[in-house]
Parts: sequence; C-alpha cells; structure tokens
Amino acid sequence: MIRCLRVAREALVSQRTQTINQLRALLVTAPAELRASLAPLSAPQLIKRVARFRIDEVASPAEASRFAMRQLGRHVRAIDVQIDELNDRLTPLVSDRAPELLALHGVGVDVAGNLLVALGQRGTDPVRGGLRSALRGCADSSVIGKDFSAPPLSWR
Repeated sequence: MIRCLRVAREALVSQRTQTINQLRALLVTAPAELRASLAPLSAPQLIKRVARFRIDEVASPAEASRFAMRQLGRHVRAIDVQIDELNDRLTPLVSDRAPELLALHGVGVDVAGNLLVALGQRGTDPVRGGLRSALRGCADSSVIGKDFSAPPLSWR
C-alpha cells in the first residue's frame, strides 16, 4: 500500500516541479511590464499571484501570457491538494508500520516511507532486520576497507 501511494505522490511532485518550471519559462518570454512585476517573486508567491489573475478575453500577447500563467498557477494549486491528500493517507500507514523509525531524529514520513519500500522489496523486515544500523551508516564487514572511488578495471 505504501509503495502504491508513494508512486502516485512522487509523480505528482515531479509534475508540480515541471509546472513551476514551465511557469518560469513563460515569465522569461512575457511582456516586460509583466515580467518586471513577477520576476522577483519566490515560487510560492508567484503561484499565489498568477492563480488570481483575472482575464476577460485573450486579445493580446500580454493577456495570453497572463491566461497561460493563471492556468499553470491553478494547476500547481490542484496538484498541491492531491499531494496533501496522499500525505494524509501515507502518514497513518507509515506510522503504524514503523513508529520506531519515525521516532529517530531527522526521519519523517517521507524518509520512513522510502526506507520501508526499499527494504520491503528486498524481503527484509525493516523494523526487525537491522534498519537502525542501516540508518546509522554501519557498513557490512565485507565492504569495510574497500576503495569505491573508481570503478573496477573491468567496467572501463
């Protein structure tokens, strides 16, 4: 279950990033006056501002830019709602599966979910199977002392 929800969440986060990049690209080619008013804004400020644009009709390049930016800003907001919904579903699942993991400093639902999925795919029980050592960076004795700075000659 966690894996399925994480796949959907990761796709939405990627789509959100793409949409913000498209919004920034439109800003670069926007008319000078519009560009000057929006360029200094951070991503959250930009999304908030452009999502509220009011456009009656698209009769000029400036209005077309504003309309396209509004659509992208509203799309980011819709994606945010979907991500929040997935987070609301993931939190209890991860908390029930690995409360000890979430108790560790710096480990939230996102990191814990990633670890549960990754370790679960290896057939390891993440809670009982040495997860604490994996998180602390304890290496398997077979890799201690090996140099991983360059690939073996057979790979070159």
